[in-house]
Amino acid sequence: MPDIFNTVTNIADRLNNRLIWQFARTRRPIPTERPIVSFTFDDVPDTALTNGAAILEKYGVHGTFYIAGGLEGRIEPDRRLISADGCRELFSAGTRSRLPYVFP
Repeated sequence: MPDIFNTVTNIADRLNNRLIWQFARTRRPIPTERPIVSFTFDDVPDTALTNGAAILEKYGVHGTFYIAGGLEGRIEPDRRLISADGCRELFSAGTRSRLPYVFP
């Protein structure tokens, strides 16, 4: 029975990956009256909160913070990743000031 389960899971995973890549290639135009710039912070070092978010807020712009929960609070040789409290602070700041909804 485990072999059948693994086979079905494997096929489902492969199908899922193909669908993701198919949709990822599809362009979705968004008509705007002004240019759009996207600021992203990946894995979110603690400086993304103390420096990056502060700079964005100072200029009244927004960013996207991609946080891997499993990396929370990790200390690496050249940086410390954001803590759970830092995640809450980013979330709180983001909910105070949201961009207008763009997609219909």
